[in-house]
Amino acid sequence: MQTDIEVRQPAAIERNKAIVLKFYGEHDLKVQGDLLAPEFVGRAPGVPRFDRAGFLRGLAELYASFPDGRYVNDNIVAEGDQVVTVGRFQGTHTGAFHGMPATGKRVTLTAVHVDRIAGGKIVEHLRMSDPNELLEQIHPTVSASP
Repeated sequence: MQTDIEVRQPAAIERNKAIVLKFYGEHDLKVQGDLLAPEFVGRAPGVPRFDRAGFLRGLAELYASFPDGRYVNDNIVAEGDQVVTVGRFQGTHTGAFHGMPATGKRVTLTAVHVDRIAGGKIVEHLRMSDPNELLEQIHPTVSASP
């Protein structure tokens, strides 16, 4: 187990940032899965807690629905064992998503992620985003509020 002093060393913080940036920069579930700890737990508002397998299933659905989708990190801040990324997911809706057929629309979903790293793996994930932001862009009968 790492001590608080070890976790707060600049080299450890940079390693943690590199792990998170690699995770969000990938579009390969095998590589991403290797970066998640077996005891991984994820949280997001309005969503039941999810484990490693659930997170990877969600990513698989996202990649199938938005095959050109990529995360763009606008800001990254790290302290100790936590890494915060602020950015957006951008992609083209070319596959069914939550039962909605492909629209061909280009979408953007803004998000803040807080990831905790231990032993070189992501062990905890918190996503803060508005799920309606994405649905309003692809659902034909939903329009964004002014």
